Amino acid sequence: MKRNSQMMTLLFCSFLIFFLPINGFGDGTCIEGNCENGQGTMTFADGVRYVGEFKGGSANGQGTMTFPDGMKYIGEFREGEFNGLGTETFPNGLKYVGEYTEGEFNGKGIMTFPDGRTYIGEFSEGECDGQGIMTFPDGRRYIGEFSEGEFDGQGTMTYPDGRTFAGEFKEGNANGKGTMTYLDGRKYVGEYKENRFDGQEIITFPDRRKYVGESKNGKFEEGVLAFPKENSKDKKNN
Repeated sequence: MKRNSQMMTLLFCSFLIFFLPINGFGDGTCIEGNCENGQGTMTFADGVRYVGEFKGGSANGQGTMTFPDGMKYIGEFREGEFNGLGTETFPNGLKYVGEYTEGEFNGKGIMTFPDGRTYIGEFSEGECDGQGIMTFPDGRRYIGEFSEGEFDGQGTMTYPDGRTFAGEFKEGNANGKGTMTYLDGRKYVGEYKENRFDGQEIITFPDRRKYVGESKNGKFEEGVLAFPKENSKDKKNN
């Protein structure tokens, strides 16, 4: 039974998990109950143990599968594979609770990571894919689209210092058009490349000043800073 946590590659929110169905690798030993059609316990030479419902000699229905490295799955099985709702825990502290299809994370789920991150949202073929929310232990929070385990599409990132970025992401970074709003009232509207200001931009300030210009690699290149015109009310107060 090949489902080893050491074979799982974690990129950002991406998982490569190798899993063979309970009836697809050889014979196990039924040590208790009815392992053909009913409730039983089956063990395998590599240390894997399954306790639960069987149909046609395969794991079907509710069951628990444990692995010698400490990995554990509790949930629904179909034809020997994780299929339906389940909970999977890994020896490194990773935990997934949600939907499975043919042994992979598919549908809606919650993933908690050993480093303190949490992802709540959609999965496809074992990866965070679709709409989701990723929270980080340092206080950052991303809400938006994911593709193949990375921020990709429209999203909003909030930071612990009060900043908020809303815009386009590509391959995990701010790429494209976006708006950065600061706690002090400043607002940047423009283009980003690899998380840096890059391209045409407009910056507005709390005192109504406005900067229109261009940046390159996060540095201002050229532009014009405009000051607000005094209106009649301003003059009267002065």
